[in-house]
Amino acid sequence: MSPIVMRVTDSVLRARLPRFVMVAWAGWVGLALAGCGAAGTPPANNNPATDEIRRVDAARLPIGEPMPVLDEGRLVLSGPRDWYRSPQSRKYLVEFYLDKNRQVRVPRIWVTVEESPYDGLTDVDESNVSEFARLVAQRLEADGTELVEQVLPMLIGRTACARYVRQTKFSSTERGKTTSITAERQILEVLAGGRLYVVDLHVPIRKMLAYRDAGYAVVASMEFLPQVPADAPAEGGATEPAQPEPSPPGGDQPAAGP
Repeated sequence: MSPIVMRVTDSVLRARLPRFVMVAWAGWVGLALAGCGAAGTPPANNNPATDEIRRVDAARLPIGEPMPVLDEGRLVLSGPRDWYRSPQSRKYLVEFYLDKNRQVRVPRIWVTVEESPYDGLTDVDESNVSEFARLVAQRLEADGTELVEQVLPMLIGRTACARYVRQTKFSSTERGKTTSITAERQILEVLAGGRLYVVDLHVPIRKMLAYRDAGYAVVASMEFLPQVPADAPAEGGATEPAQPEPSPPGGDQPAAGP
């Protein structure tokens, strides 16, 4: 039905029909327009929004002081400036909170690590981060993960990563009362040495822009240390085991030192 015919019909109906019939008519019109694509927003898919790399200058990020080496000597990173590190946990490499006493659950940042789920890809840099973002999007699609913001390839400082945002819900218990909290999660995936590092920022709903750079700061600070195999020879090549010196002729023994 054309917009002109619909407007004419609507005017006639308003003059002749009761109000409850008009409400039903308005509902039918809304459904018709939505079905034709004239109104409504299509659901977001998980495909990367673009192959163009989004770049962030590390100099403008709130990077704090470096932490001790993590992940069995593989990684050094910093928390966001003025955030606090929580006690160590087996669940995370490290966890940061903005509230020193952790009375306010979010914002917070979890840093986790696992073996790479992406076959054939062990390291990501500027040259292949767009390909990596596509692989991340495919995995999320296969898992049925719904996103608030699509996957983006990024270069944050010198660290390449894939970024996306999703919603989450978790329970918080305070003074014996349990409440359900809805939050948003900015997830930054970094692949290095065959290991997937995830910087997972949780923020109150609709507060992502206020805290986004805290997650970026952690990623920008990442430094991956070279790994030496356990059976590798020492620097300078293999050496022969030391041999005991022969005794002096005549059975004399060296003089004892002072």
